[in-house]
Amino acid sequence: MSSNSKFNIDLIRIDEITITNAAIDNRSELSSLSHIEHKFTLESLFNASINESKKKIKILFTCKINILSNSNDQELGISGHFDIAYIFFIENFDDLTTINNDNADINPDLYSGLIDIAYSTSRGIIYTRCLGTILKNIILPVQSTTNLVEH
Repeated sequence: MSSNSKFNIDLIRIDEITITNAAIDNRSELSSLSHIEHKFTLESLFNASINESKKKIKILFTCKINILSNSNDQELGISGHFDIAYIFFIENFDDLTTINNDNADINPDLYSGLIDIAYSTSRGIIYTRCLGTILKNIILPVQSTTNLVEH
């Protein structure tokens, strides 16, 4: 990876977004949630893979939402699970990645930018998918990349 190369958001293109899992489970007798009585926990994970020959990076965002009682933190049997895959084409791929013996090193600014794009887009997708369901009032929080991913 060249130390002189710089990350440039204008050289990134989203080629594909695929929702591979969008499941909402409601094993409770509830048909709506109250912000006063209920809260949610969020577990998220990002996995990256690289296609060097095509100059592409795939980011898989996995998100699990669980609804808890505000009074005692008890799970209520209401949850959501989403897996969303993003395929990014990176025009200056060779300047921002290094591949050695099946190990990939992605420029931290590039990786952070891809995570930001994937998370922000996922927030909208998940919000839309939850409309008309028990999770209709769930909006994933705005978070910084450092909170989302540990380097």
